[in-house]
Amino acid sequence: YRRCCFSFRLSNSFRFISAHSFAFSFHYTTLSTKAIVAKIIFSQVLTCEANLDRYLSIVDSPANSLCLCTGSLGSSPKNDIPKLVRKYSGMGRIAFMHIRNVKILPDTSFEECGHLSQRGSLDMNAIVKALVDTGFTGWFRPDHGRMIWGETGKPGYGLYDRALGSAYLNGLIEANGGVIEELS
Repeated sequence: YRRCCFSFRLSNSFRFISAHSFAFSFHYTTLSTKAIVAKIIFSQVLTCEANLDRYLSIVDSPANSLCLCTGSLGSSPKNDIPKLVRKYSGMGRIAFMHIRNVKILPDTSFEECGHLSQRGSLDMNAIVKALVDTGFTGWFRPDHGRMIWGETGKPGYGLYDRALGSAYLNGLIEANGGVIEELS
């Protein structure tokens, strides 16, 4: 009963969203266990390509899109993030990108790290190249950041590290032939 009710509500909502040129963007989540010192990996709603495909097929509409977080999906070494980005961007099903790097540890837990490819387990250049190659025109943000240079604040949202990440991602976009739209 819940599935039918959920699908009905979604389909009505997506008719409205599509008619008004909006996109609904679902963000699945992971919790970095390192942030709370525990070594427990919390379950995720959408963990792999098969689950993402199933979610997108519930309402097969461009208005039903992903907020694709490279760190959340990248926390599993089973996921080929550049391949997933290429697939869903090519389908026009990514409304928003959260681009971050994570370092997968030997016990399969993960921790936040800087955006540079060499700092973590994800190939950030391959991810950005997949976006450029598929003509991605949506929004992105350099997601998460460490507290550096004496900064204090909400864990995972260091301003300085996210600014460095933004500069790094802009450089990757330009190096791969992409153009960054200037907002005025």
